[in-house]
Amino acid sequence: MAALAGAAVPFQGGANAALGRALGHPLWATLASLAVSALCILPVLLMPKLGAASFMIAVIAGQVVGALLIDWTGGVGLAARPVDAMRLAGTAMVLLGAIVVQWPASSR
Repeated sequence: MAALAGAAVPFQGGANAALGRALGHPLWATLASLAVSALCILPVLLMPKLGAASFMIAVIAGQVVGALLIDWTGGVGLAARPVDAMRLAGTAMVLLGAIVVQWPASSR
């Protein structure tokens, strides 16, 4: 859940801009964003089980994967960027870091 919540973060900027245009005012977009954020806070309830470091690395890994997907598809109104071997390697390192941070807890 933490990784999924992190993966949603890169979508926020483009989504807020589009929502502001659709609703006619940035204030309405802000209120809608805050309401959705309140609903998305539920994954934080997993933090006591995971611990702070494991929770945050899962969120960050989700952000990196989500951002890579946005770049690849040109999502939220951004220009598409190719996913090359170096970008994949960097993402793999972040994912590997998430596994390493959580390893002690999973081996108990």
